[in-house]
Amino acid sequence: MTQSVLHTLEQNVGLQVTPESKPQLFSAAANGRFITLSANHHSAEILQPVLSTWIAEYLALESAEKVKNNSQNLASSNTQLQSIEQKITAKQRAIELFAKENDITSLERDENRVLNKIKALSANLDQAIAERTAAQSSLNSLLESVNKGQSIIRDIDKEQINKTRQELQLLQSELTALESKYTQVYLARDPVIVAKQQTQLALKQSLAEQLEQSQQYYLQEAERDLSQSIDNVKQTERQFRLENKQAQDFSQRLQAYKVLTTELDAIQQQAQTIRDNLVVQEVSKPFDATITILEQPFTPESPTGPDYWRMTIFSLLASLGCGVFALLLFGYIVKQKQPTNTATNFVVMPGQL
Repeated sequence: MTQSVLHTLEQNVGLQVTPESKPQLFSAAANGRFITLSANHHSAEILQPVLSTWIAEYLALESAEKVKNNSQNLASSNTQLQSIEQKITAKQRAIELFAKENDITSLERDENRVLNKIKALSANLDQAIAERTAAQSSLNSLLESVNKGQSIIRDIDKEQINKTRQELQLLQSELTALESKYTQVYLARDPVIVAKQQTQLALKQSLAEQLEQSQQYYLQEAERDLSQSIDNVKQTERQFRLENKQAQDFSQRLQAYKVLTTELDAIQQQAQTIRDNLVVQEVSKPFDATITILEQPFTPESPTGPDYWRMTIFSLLASLGCGVFALLLFGYIVKQKQPTNTATNFVVMPGQL
């Protein structure tokens, strides 16, 4: 029983309730979802106001507490949400500034310029090493062919060399035919044949020079390709080492960026949790417990306890009646025990008169 109920009863009903009389005056019994409130007092007129005041005060208190709790919860949740949203905004700005200063476009490594560049350089280095190996193998193969006495001819020189060979073969065939037909003395004196012999020597010399020159150029080109491939490997390695250092530094900054984004995700998750709680609080309002008064307080027509004055009178009357009945019964019993009255006979003796 709250002090407000006692104060209201004292003002409206004029009933003063002491701590000792509260258990006797007020009582409540719960049975499942039902609560029965009752009041006991010798004056029936004050029972209905007492219960009405008790119920009204309780409903007002329950409603105020519900509104207070909901308001406090909503206010607290909104305050937390505003604070977290401010943190989210600050964290987003910090992340944007960090990404701009460190040239970070995405959490994915391949989508960032620095890491994408180092990936391309790695592929270029692999290609340069493969080209160097191929150039070295080609030069070694050419040198091996030269050591074996094999002719190596550039593709660009093959047409001219083949043409010279064909001319030399035709001229040799013609001179061979002439040698089988004429003697050496005649061949040496015939100016046409001598010119053909000189042309043959010139073609042989030209073919030898062409072969030598093509082989020399072939080796020089192979050596030049090898030198260029070696330089390309060295240059790519230097650039790769430089970019790799930058990539390592960038990886550290990218890791720091990931930490910032993880913190942002955690804060956003907190904000979402609070928003969900707010939705739950808003939705749950219609489902709050509702107190319904099934029976309004009323003034009883008869007391629930004994009426001592009436019972005393009834007891006296019953005692008096019982006493009268006992006397009558006693008188009746005594009367039945007395002897019946008979006639008296007198005998007169002579001389006695």
